Amino acid sequence: MTVMKIMTHSSYNTTVYCLQKNPIFFEIEKCIYPTVYLLWRFPDLLPSFTTWPEVFTKLVGGADLMLPGVIVNGNVSPAALGNLQKGDACSVTLRGNRAPVAVGQTALSSSDMVAAGMRGKGVKILHTYRDQLWAVGDNVELPVLDILPDPTCDTGDTLDDTDGDNNQSDNKHDDAVTLETSGDLEEDDTEATEPGCCGHETTDARDKMEKQLGGLCVGGGEGEEGMEEDEAPGKEEGEPAEDKLECRDHMDDLLLQCFLSALKSQVKREDLPLLTSKLLKVYMQPFCPHGERLDVKKSNFKKMSAFIKAMQEKGLVTVKQLTKGVDSIVKVNRDSHILRQFKVLEREPTDREDGDVTLSGQGYRPPQVTEMYIVTAVTLPLFTACGHNRKGESFTQQQVRQILTDYVRENELLTARGVVTLDPVLSDVLLTKGEYIDALPWEEVFTRCQGRMTSAYQIAFPGQRPVLKKGQVNPIKLTIAQRASNKKVTLVHNLETFGIDPEEFAHDVQVHMACSSSVSPLPGKSQAVEVLIQGNQINYIASVLIGKCPHR
Repeated sequence: MTVMKIMTHSSYNTTVYCLQKNPIFFEIEKCIYPTVYLLWRFPDLLPSFTTWPEVFTKLVGGADLMLPGVIVNGNVSPAALGNLQKGDACSVTLRGNRAPVAVGQTALSSSDMVAAGMRGKGVKILHTYRDQLWAVGDNVELPVLDILPDPTCDTGDTLDDTDGDNNQSDNKHDDAVTLETSGDLEEDDTEATEPGCCGHETTDARDKMEKQLGGLCVGGGEGEEGMEEDEAPGKEEGEPAEDKLECRDHMDDLLLQCFLSALKSQVKREDLPLLTSKLLKVYMQPFCPHGERLDVKKSNFKKMSAFIKAMQEKGLVTVKQLTKGVDSIVKVNRDSHILRQFKVLEREPTDREDGDVTLSGQGYRPPQVTEMYIVTAVTLPLFTACGHNRKGESFTQQQVRQILTDYVRENELLTARGVVTLDPVLSDVLLTKGEYIDALPWEEVFTRCQGRMTSAYQIAFPGQRPVLKKGQVNPIKLTIAQRASNKKVTLVHNLETFGIDPEEFAHDVQVHMACSSSVSPLPGKSQAVEVLIQGNQINYIASVLIGKCPHR
């Protein structure tokens, strides 16, 4: 289990507890609430209020649940509303689906709700499906869970929903969060914070939570264990055993195919050693067929560490623990007959690969960068003799060499020894004041000519006209800097030169590596910015940029 610190829009410092990288609890003002990920596995963990599907967009937008939008089965009474007290933790579901879409606390007691004529605010929303806390996890879509029959109610009367604008308050809740830090949760911490909710919560709800939490399995040792889920949320418990076995076998085959595809085409020698946790999201997931998702928990391996161990036994990779408790792939056996005979799967043509950093919102396509040389007043006589009589005209390195070669051959200046005899035009262009040389080697002729021209580069983005800029192209620069308390940060410069949005790049690295990031203007340069990322992330950033940005 891991823990991370977050800050809400209302500036509340909040603690989030994660299992298998999915948030399962969050703590606000010393009260612990389950997230929608946990409630989808245990939908009856909290008492719930049902509302209309149209109301969900209002909840995601930051509104609280108003009582006129609550659907009540049977007569409106405190018992029908769960006999809750003010401040009790509760969930919100949509009509026709038992899977909760929001978590909050009651704004009134059940008795006060009835006394108010079901008017006013009913639930203060703290967290919803599709908010930023949900986005930290696997981004699983809302499952569809069947409604259980209520033996206490014979009628299905409901209170009609009034105007949508009147059913929701305009107050923004604390659903959007920004990531600050993450770290391992020590055993002492887990004992100190027993899962539960505020002191107002009813005894029944608390007993129900303690009973159902017994189904959670927290792994230890390798950091790969988590919730042992034999079924995806929303599947019926009565699924035949043959279907379960068939699904697990299918996931085993899919994992193996994506693993072999990643080893054969994606994992390079410079990527090693490679963390096994990074292998799944960054290297294997892109080969997963459209509409499917790699999930080790739904395979026979159950854990990524068990899968990697099986691959090591097949002789495909060598795994070592470079850091205590953390497995890393240190060698890929490319001579393995399994790997050599395997045909790589076709990558899915998606704009954004899961777990990887996208370099623009529409799918990054790198520009074509070409080194250019501009004709100056000194070199103009030479180019005029070759038919290029315009000062400021630009040429590539190959074009400059070709023009020089044509000029030397046309004027028969090449000697038998491969030395170029300098005529008056070449002497004026290539020689400096005080130099008296009759001939120069070929390469020196080219070097001197390019040195007398103005260096420039042409950058052409797909679908746009090429842009010529003077000077040398500034490559993307990655540096590690040390801050106070011996903390390290990664600095990234010159992203904008290659059309990479620094803000989006910083956000994507922040989400993927669970670290803080910021973008600030670079001192001394008006349009340049600096991306600062917490910790030493240089290897990951380099692996993202290599192959996506043009090389020199």
